[in-house]
Amino acid sequence: MKIPRFLLTAGASGSGKTLVTCGILQAFKNRGLDVVSFKCGPDYIDPMFHAKVIGTKSANLDTFFTNEETTRYLLTENAKDADIAVMEGVMGYYDGVGGITTKASAYDLAKVTDTPAVLLINCKGMSVSILPYVQGFVKYQKDSHIEGVLLNQMSPMLYPRVKKLIEEELHVPVYGYVPRVEECRLESRHLGLVLPDEVVELKEKLNRLAEVLEKTVDLDGLLKLGNSALDLKVQTPDFLKQVEKKRQKKQCVLAWQRTKPSAFYIRTTWNFWKKWVEKSVIFLLFTTHIFRQIWTVFCSVEVILSFLEKSWKKENP
Repeated sequence: MKIPRFLLTAGASGSGKTLVTCGILQAFKNRGLDVVSFKCGPDYIDPMFHAKVIGTKSANLDTFFTNEETTRYLLTENAKDADIAVMEGVMGYYDGVGGITTKASAYDLAKVTDTPAVLLINCKGMSVSILPYVQGFVKYQKDSHIEGVLLNQMSPMLYPRVKKLIEEELHVPVYGYVPRVEECRLESRHLGLVLPDEVVELKEKLNRLAEVLEKTVDLDGLLKLGNSALDLKVQTPDFLKQVEKKRQKKQCVLAWQRTKPSAFYIRTTWNFWKKWVEKSVIFLLFTTHIFRQIWTVFCSVEVILSFLEKSWKKENP
C-alpha cells in the first residue's frame, strides 16, 4: 500500500520536535493537504497538539505494545486516505526501552514501517560541529533511515554555508532551517509539554510559525521525500480476524474511563476496536485493569468482553 510518509526525529528531548512538527503540519494544512500525524510511543499530549489545535487526524504508533505487523496495520488504517503522514519521534532517535536498547525508539518505528527520517538538530552554539553530529547519527546504524536533516535555531546568515558543508562533505540533504521565533515557543514542565488549552493564543502562534517555515523549510522537498517511501505490505493481524468472528456471534461492548490520563488508552484501543464495536459505554473505574487485560490477553476476546460487561452491570444494576 502506498503511504506517503516521513518521520521527524532529533538527537534528544528538548530539541524542538513538537513545535516544528506542529509548524510543518500547519503549513501542510494551509496548503490544503489532507494530513495525518502520528506520535512515536504512548505520549498523549503531543497528539493533542496535532489533533486539537491543528485539526489533523492523530494516532500513536508504539512498537513496544504492538508487534511489527500490527504497527504497520495501524499506520495504514489511519493514513490510507491522506496526502502525507508525518510521524513525530520520541526522546533521542535511538533511545529505546530501559535506556540501553533501540527497542520502541523512533529508529525502531522508522525501521518497522520503512519510513525515511529527518533529523532535527538544535544548532544553538554550533556551526562546523554540526557535521560530526550528523555523521554520527547517520552511521551509527547501517539502516539508520536518516535521509535528511533540518537545522533548528539556525542563524539565517550562517545557514547557506552550513547547508553547503553538510551536503558536500556528508552527502546528506538539508531540508531547510528554523530560525529562533520567540513568540512561537511552547513551554515545558517536569512531565513534558503543557497542555494545548494552557497555551495562550496557540492557534495564532502556530499559524505564525507555519508562515515562517514556508519561507525557511523545503516543504516541497519533504513532500517529495514522503512520496519516495516504499509501499507497505500489510495484512490484518490474526487477533483482529478472531475479533471479527466473535463479533458475528456476539455484540461487542467497549468501556473506558473518561479522564485525561486514559486518553492514550482510549485512542489506541479504539483504533483496534472501532470497526467491530456496536455499543460504547463510558464508566469511571477499572481503567488500569482493562488496559492490562487488553494487552496481556488480547487474543482472548471473551475475557475482555466478559470483564467489561460485568463491570458495567455492577455499576448499573
